[in-house]
Amino acid sequence: MARRAPDADSVPRVRHRPLLFLPLLLLFAAAPAAAQTGSRQTATVQFTEQRPGTSSGLRIRIAYNPGAGGAKPFAVQRVVTALAPGATIDTSAPARCGLSDADLIANGARGCPGASIVGSGVATFSALDANPTTTMDVTLINNANELIFLASTQGGSGARLVIRSPIRGATITTEVPRLPGGPPDGIVAIRTADLRIGATPGYITTPKVCPASGAFANSGVFTYFDGVTQTVPSLSACVDLTAPAITLAGIPRRGCARRDVRARVRIDDNSALRGVVVRLNGRKLKTTRSKRFSVRVRKARMRKGRNRNRVTVTAVDARGNRFVRTRRFTRCS
Repeated sequence: MARRAPDADSVPRVRHRPLLFLPLLLLFAAAPAAAQTGSRQTATVQFTEQRPGTSSGLRIRIAYNPGAGGAKPFAVQRVVTALAPGATIDTSAPARCGLSDADLIANGARGCPGASIVGSGVATFSALDANPTTTMDVTLINNANELIFLASTQGGSGARLVIRSPIRGATITTEVPRLPGGPPDGIVAIRTADLRIGATPGYITTPKVCPASGAFANSGVFTYFDGVTQTVPSLSACVDLTAPAITLAGIPRRGCARRDVRARVRIDDNSALRGVVVRLNGRKLKTTRSKRFSVRVRKARMRKGRNRNRVTVTAVDARGNRFVRTRRFTRCS
């Protein structure tokens, strides 16, 4: 006997709340991910500055991998984003926005100091497999020990959502709200996020030293609503373009050298040294990799005549950056 299709009025209807949280969630999910075959997400979290010890922005891009047959992605619940060891996030550097959530939802970021807006981006999400993707504009706002995500739906609806993500050291932790969606899991899923944080002086600073690998290692831990946790690295190129700084002391600046001279050398550089050479009038006196040392310059090897002697220190760091410091002086007759 054929079964009669149920009346339309008898079929349960799923009611969906405005999905304003997702774009913000996207941000956080995006921050820690890195491309990884077979993972639930492909993403990059990269400094905009490749030099060590330099104020930098961040570019966060993420795409959550679709399920079987192109179904919506798994819904992420928590994302812990950690910048590379030695990096810093100083929320006292930019201006801060102390507005309440209610103020931000009612008026957007207009009431915040302009300098407290540290970035922006776009996020997309889906409640159902067959749903068109929903897009939200995201504004990133600085406050004390937190990054505020203010999301606004595109299309002029004016709907907004605020999510606050605490910052501890160089780590951002985000709890993603469970937003009701359609099958198979009944949760709204983030699809993509593309976010940019500007290079506000002193806000985000790259580590002081380039790793031997030539890349800073950011990382993130993704925890999904179904209990699965994935840890993903995200590499960001590091290029040390700064030459060593050399301080040379102990060489007479005035008068003349009456006896042997002990030259004191100090070299400041974020990376290790490939080598340092000290010469007197072109003749090698010392070779080392130390950043602080002294070398004896014998009077017997000095030339007679005004300013005819030249001590030269050449330093090359591990990245091949080279600097030369020269000091001329006179030997007493």
